[in-house]
Amino acid sequence: MDQIKWENLNKIILTMLRENLFQKFYDSSVPNPAYPKEESSMNEDVPENVVYSTTTIGGDHTRRGVSGQIKEYFNCLDEESIQFQFWETACDLFDSHYAFTVAFNNDVWHYPEDDESDESWEENYTRKHENIINLEDQIVDLCREVRLELIGASSSEQIDYSHVRNFISNNFKDKDWYEFEGWDEACKELLKNLKIFLMALGPNKFLDQNVENDMQTQWDNNVEHFDWRLNPILRDLYLGFLFRNPILVPNNDKELKKPYVVIDYIIEEGDVMKTAIVIESIKKAINESEPSVYIDANFLIERHFEIFNEKYNLDNYETLEKHMNR
Repeated sequence: MDQIKWENLNKIILTMLRENLFQKFYDSSVPNPAYPKEESSMNEDVPENVVYSTTTIGGDHTRRGVSGQIKEYFNCLDEESIQFQFWETACDLFDSHYAFTVAFNNDVWHYPEDDESDESWEENYTRKHENIINLEDQIVDLCREVRLELIGASSSEQIDYSHVRNFISNNFKDKDWYEFEGWDEACKELLKNLKIFLMALGPNKFLDQNVENDMQTQWDNNVEHFDWRLNPILRDLYLGFLFRNPILVPNNDKELKKPYVVIDYIIEEGDVMKTAIVIESIKKAINESEPSVYIDANFLIERHFEIFNEKYNLDNYETLEKHMNR
């Protein structure tokens, strides 16, 4: 279970808060060790938070940060916290998705039987396209499976970080996808690793709906590569986890320097409902022996819409509702 159960939470409030958390805490200006500055201008026409195309043949595809995501982008989070270590491990997972995409793009599993025949190459392209569509359908199905599994097991009111710790304990670094001889075998490994990540996120009633919608949006926007479509969605899911678990928790016995940096941004000191009792109960909600705290998400709307609207300049919150409900 999460630290906070947000009552009356809908996809509009969730989207708004994720965007605000992203703008506040995600610092992509930090240099990425995988891409020295002189390489950063290679391809400028790529989606946000992606550095350059994964169709490149040769080179080291196992460098930390090749996905365009690095742990330092959330340097505001204490390195000893579960939340930071969750993100750090997620970046390794994202890098593995980059390496998977490189292998896919370079026809590791789909090389045509007759590489001199145009017809064979055309059949190969069709088969690849159908296979990647099928894999993304399987990812949505996996999200549905995880949502039902976690919500079905969420009768306990106590906070539980066991799935997060399990995810952190896994090593996704240096995944050599060329070792997987068949496409089905490679997909099975990718889905297995992805499930560990999804389980760590905790119960999310919007999980499969959001992933399916966002994946379709990526296709509608002609986002070219598999990792470009998937990794930004997973990053946003992590932001949702941070929204539900905003008090930084040590993954050891060390005392954290700023455990309340996220919660103090989400719920500002001047908020009407931020009473001493509520705050104390929230700040106790860091141990697995403590119950989750229930807070009405509606009281976040006024201040966080104002922050959100600095970028989008909408007339009012109702305009955002109409736009997102179309």
